[in-house]
Amino acid sequence: METEQKSHRGISLIWKLFLALVVVSLIGVGSMAWITSTRAQTEVRGLMMRGGINTLDNLTQELAGYYRGRGSWAGVEEVFPLLLARRIGGGGHNFNGIGGMMGIPALVLADESGRILVGPPSHNDSTLSPSEIGSATPIDIDGKVIGYLADPASSFIRPEVELLDRLQRSFLLAATVAVLAALLVGGIAVISLLRPVRELTEATKAFARGEWEHRVPVRTSDEVGELSRAFNTMAESLQKLEQRRRETTADIAHELRTPLAVMQARLEAIIDGVHQASEDNLTSILNQTQLMNRLVEDLHTLSMADAGALSLIKTRTDLGDLAARSLQTFASAAGSQGLSMEGIGLGQGELEARVDAARIEQVLGNLLSNALRHTPYGGTIRVVGEKIGTEGIRISVEDSGEGVEKAARVMIFERFYRLDSSRSRHRGGSGLGLSVAKKLVEAHSGRIWVEDSELGGARFSFELPIAAPDGDDVNSTEA
Repeated sequence: METEQKSHRGISLIWKLFLALVVVSLIGVGSMAWITSTRAQTEVRGLMMRGGINTLDNLTQELAGYYRGRGSWAGVEEVFPLLLARRIGGGGHNFNGIGGMMGIPALVLADESGRILVGPPSHNDSTLSPSEIGSATPIDIDGKVIGYLADPASSFIRPEVELLDRLQRSFLLAATVAVLAALLVGGIAVISLLRPVRELTEATKAFARGEWEHRVPVRTSDEVGELSRAFNTMAESLQKLEQRRRETTADIAHELRTPLAVMQARLEAIIDGVHQASEDNLTSILNQTQLMNRLVEDLHTLSMADAGALSLIKTRTDLGDLAARSLQTFASAAGSQGLSMEGIGLGQGELEARVDAARIEQVLGNLLSNALRHTPYGGTIRVVGEKIGTEGIRISVEDSGEGVEKAARVMIFERFYRLDSSRSRHRGGSGLGLSVAKKLVEAHSGRIWVEDSELGGARFSFELPIAAPDGDDVNSTEA
């Protein structure tokens, strides 16, 4: 059974969760990498087309070359706007111009003392403040500062700063897309995994409402699929159990109704004076009370066995002697029906087993009573005892009656099952004898079955484990 279940199992739920996490991670990382890489290539290519990231540095170098060639800053106010226009003005930035020149940033050129040489009209001061000098770009020759290039209005954005800003925005965009894609894929995976769980929850609620026919669809072959199959199996068993419970309740009511009706009719007839309180009439009432008592006792035994609370007092017992005594007990009833009874392999002291003698005698009594009811006049009933190797003992009760059809052998040990319900009830059977026998044999770790007999009828056999070795034979109570 376990091999069959493994063969139906597909991808494990753990692997499905692992693969879902891997897919979500790959989608997130992949989308971020692709978007970031694409945007970075675009931005770097645009920056290179705008002249690189050293525009401001190149301007300071040209100004240093101008100072070196002239030995001073004389005439720089005429050259400075041209240098700005050539180096920065065509970079695509939205700069404020000097003297109305469009596309040129509002930069200030000062000498080494901070005195402004060239500056935009908006800068009214003649010298740079200490803070402006601290943030300005120095112009030096051989390590000596000869001036400063400042941007008081912060109108110039260095290209490398702009590049980093664009790349940061690209990264945020890539992260947003990655998170959304991961949430989408993860949401689909979670929904697909939780769907059968929700179905199981709804099915459980339906069972709580008494909807025993409810089932869940098996959509996968993983652990969740196995859980769905197990639930359906459990549901089917519970449905059958509930149906059987209702049938049993109806059968018990029917079985009790018949003797009660007979007793009531007899007693009313005696009270009304229709019948006398004779021995025959009272015996008839007594027989009905005995029938009900047997029914109640059988039901009690079955309920104790079902609950696992059936007490067994096991002792070393010769099953051959036990079977022989049972034959003697039923000899009178068999003779009144014209039946012959015989025992084979009994009373030889070779069929010892550690059992509850009273319970096994009850099993033999139920099997013999069943044989008496189903064997016609002049028939034969035989009890056979034999040892099965060194492991068990088999006791068989067979008759020359009508036998049991193969189709009915599966149900023969069910409660209240009868091959011929009307005739069996007329003969006094409660429909529980074979069920009780099965429960008692199984409580001894044995088995019971029915097959065809050589006598032409049915052969009921049960096997029990062999007796315990000497020294281990002690009384015990087992549930």
